[in-house]
Amino acid sequence: MRTHVTSNQSPPPNKIDSADLKGASPAGGSFLARHPLMTFFVLAFVISWLPAIPYALDMFPSPVLPTGPFLAAVITAAIVGGKAGLRSYFRRLFRWRVGIGWYALALLGPVIGLALVAYLNVLFGAAAPSATQLAGWSLIGSATLTFVLVPWSGAWEEPGWRGYALPSMLQSQSPLVASTGLGIVWTLWHVPLFVADIIPWQDAPAVFTFSFVFTAMYLRTRGSVLIALLLHAAINGAGEFFIGLFEGADRIRMYWLMAAVGALIAVVAILSNSELWRRSPAPLEDADSKTVVTDLASPS
Repeated sequence: MRTHVTSNQSPPPNKIDSADLKGASPAGGSFLARHPLMTFFVLAFVISWLPAIPYALDMFPSPVLPTGPFLAAVITAAIVGGKAGLRSYFRRLFRWRVGIGWYALALLGPVIGLALVAYLNVLFGAAAPSATQLAGWSLIGSATLTFVLVPWSGAWEEPGWRGYALPSMLQSQSPLVASTGLGIVWTLWHVPLFVADIIPWQDAPAVFTFSFVFTAMYLRTRGSVLIALLLHAAINGAGEFFIGLFEGADRIRMYWLMAAVGALIAVVAILSNSELWRRSPAPLEDADSKTVVTDLASPS
């Protein structure tokens, strides 16, 4: 994540199947199976940070493997639930029937948001981009498409963060608490990129605030990981263009402004349904029943 607005369309009732959230029961008594979330986080960091040493030796292009969280989720789902757990996990990844408006918001929202950030940056004293620079705006689309199609790009973190970690955390935590915890973990996951100066540390607050934005989209789209992936790709694609318009201190200010706009969007999302964000999921009546659901959208 290197670099997130409203829709008038009413979302469908946000009922997420408890079987999807909980997954299969641990197939055994191993420590890993009994602590799936811890297993996922440890694996996500270990796998993702494996390239750090080859990178330091100029043998790998990045100190972080973006697909690490995805691979960690697959491994954890297999350890915890076997074939049934994997089926449940991958079924959740391909939830695509969420309404065309959410696709438009995921793909166009970051472009509008980052254009606003760039405009604010100029208002705060940044050098205005030249006409030649602005003429390259069409590259946003191709960059976003690349992030979607290339499985080792940053967007493919999402099958791990929003495909496994977030729904697991929402079993026992409110969306507000889960977003905070995941935001901290997600930010720390970027540390090798900060240390290598591939992205500046000033991007850390933006990553943290975007965790709440992703949760808001997740809740409103019935847990669609596909929408999260498209949103991530669009943020990265638009970010490459708009952040690239500035240099030096002006570029650093972009990151701070991104964090501020991300925080504003998160606050609006939370205040618009504060009961939902503070409420922990209702206890499951029957963990083995596929008909029991946890209402994550509409407060009772």
